[in-house]
Amino acid sequence: MTDLQPGQHGAITVTAIHRTRIAPTKYRDVAIEQADDGRWYRPGDTDRVNPLEFSKYRARTRLRGDDGRFKQLQAEGTSRAAATRALQARIAKTTAAMGTGPISSESRLDDLWDERRAELVADGRKPRTMADYDARAARILAALGGLRVREATTPVIDRYIRTVESESGPAAATQAKSVLSGMFSLAVRLGAATHNPCREARVPKSKTGEKVTPTADDLARFLADLRSSPLELPAAPGAKRATGKSIAGYCHRFDADLADLFTFIAGTGVRIGEALAVRWSDLDLAAGTVRISGTVHYVKGIGVYRQDETKTTRDRIVALPGFVTAALMARQQWAPESAGIDAVFPSQAGTWRDQDAVRKQWRRIRGPLGLDGVTPHGFRRAVATVADDANMSARMIADVLGHARPSMTLDQYMARQQTHRAVADALDARLTEPAGG
Repeated sequence: MTDLQPGQHGAITVTAIHRTRIAPTKYRDVAIEQADDGRWYRPGDTDRVNPLEFSKYRARTRLRGDDGRFKQLQAEGTSRAAATRALQARIAKTTAAMGTGPISSESRLDDLWDERRAELVADGRKPRTMADYDARAARILAALGGLRVREATTPVIDRYIRTVESESGPAAATQAKSVLSGMFSLAVRLGAATHNPCREARVPKSKTGEKVTPTADDLARFLADLRSSPLELPAAPGAKRATGKSIAGYCHRFDADLADLFTFIAGTGVRIGEALAVRWSDLDLAAGTVRISGTVHYVKGIGVYRQDETKTTRDRIVALPGFVTAALMARQQWAPESAGIDAVFPSQAGTWRDQDAVRKQWRRIRGPLGLDGVTPHGFRRAVATVADDANMSARMIADVLGHARPSMTLDQYMARQQTHRAVADALDARLTEPAGG
């Protein structure tokens, strides 16, 4: 009993009780036991001469409080099971009042995730972030959800993470460890665990492939090909034959509408979700600038929506190269309707456009254009390379790309969130040169 931690209780004993009235409002309870003849007697009545009426069962235990002292808890019921359940409910209520519930070392991981999820929502996590958490947690709980908190030891967690790495790769294993670590951090704070078992679990290093960054010549050629390439568009995945359409025709405004979008991305280095979230009201074409103030996400059950903040939560003003400004001015003359959302690059239905749909379209055209392995994110690295080649500072490049801080020194002594015309001018000069010139 002395080994109990605060909030823990000892063994539960259940006793049959005979209740006798000894005064108008006073009763005496006597413990009884059942003999072979089916009747109830006091434990000391070995002669079995004075049978008593059965009244109820009483369950009792001792609980160690958060002050370290023990207190007696009891509850009653018409059966042993009912009395035990009633006592367990009282224990839960008492420990919750002590701040040790509703999660304890006996709670299952299913319940621990429910508490962790509620905490994340209360912290203001965005719908897309919660959708990612839910997807990861669903896979974890399918494998471990029935375990109690005390049973989820470091070896158990480590084996699970290794299984995830084997089946789904290092990135998925890292994500699984992150979710589990958050859950057990909460368990420690609630007193349900004494340490976080994820701390020592090892995650293999990600074996990422080499990132392909297009050169300035690649970008210049690509911007021209978007509008003029006669190369045949490859067949869509699963299709039996190609459409016979050219890549330039596919990128045209009345089909996939990729030309203006990728011109904007290549000329600004913004993330694809940020580009799709740009509104006409964010543009100042006279000044040649755009305010990057949101991103587009897809969440199951919600659909594609605009999140009114960027990855780093700060708005930033990006100067536009002249070729981007010209493309947007031309686009204004035929801009597709966007169902009142003011989107510059809406879907064909006039709604916010899905990032994954654009990436799928990109994969279809990149091979023939000599950009195999290049992702839309590669344009951000290309913009940084062009700016670096033009001797722009790391601070200027970080401001344009919307990165956090290149270093503490730069963050403390140089201005943040500046609009750097020099970067736009360098892109304008470099990407409008003839390819290879």
